[in-house]
Amino acid sequence: MLGPFTSSDGVGLVSLTITPQLIRLSKNGGAFAAKNLTASNAIHNECAYYSTIFNNTDTGSLGQLKIACSMSTALPFWDEGVVIPASEYDARILGSVLQNVNVYGMANAVVTSAALAAGAVEKMANMQAVDISSLTATIAARSPANAYRAVRNRVTTSGTIVTVYAEDDTTAVWTGTITVNASADPIVEINPAG
Repeated sequence: MLGPFTSSDGVGLVSLTITPQLIRLSKNGGAFAAKNLTASNAIHNECAYYSTIFNNTDTGSLGQLKIACSMSTALPFWDEGVVIPASEYDARILGSVLQNVNVYGMANAVVTSAALAAGAVEKMANMQAVDISSLTATIAARSPANAYRAVRNRVTTSGTIVTVYAEDDTTAVWTGTITVNASADPIVEINPAG
């Protein structure tokens, strides 16, 4: 939808003849050229806006697309758009597919619609049920796995020190400093950096 096309005194023009050759396109700052689809003129829709169609040649370069139209019977018109990949359009505009993203170096095709259909979401949810003691990776000090330990595993206090244990409830995995206040709750802070 191009427009509005107006006269120099601001009146909307509804009976212009806008041929395809008058609609000029510049792709990513390149030289202007007539739009490729030359089958019909732009058609007045309403309120001095005219509809036209671009084909795959017109939108064949990803990036900036500048549209311009200049004629003696109307003020010059211009607009800017961005041509994005079809998959991104389907995900962001239509919402008809999942966005294919590269997260932390994950290859683009790792999480596909086929994988999701095969129960990947359920498998991800099931990871919440994994026993932390079965993990083979080193568990970082401030990781979610170490946070879970304070909720589920053995925790002891001695003076102002809290100790959180591994899944065997014997091996200490982290300690923190407890701040107490006699006139408040017995424990007002646990500081794992302590």
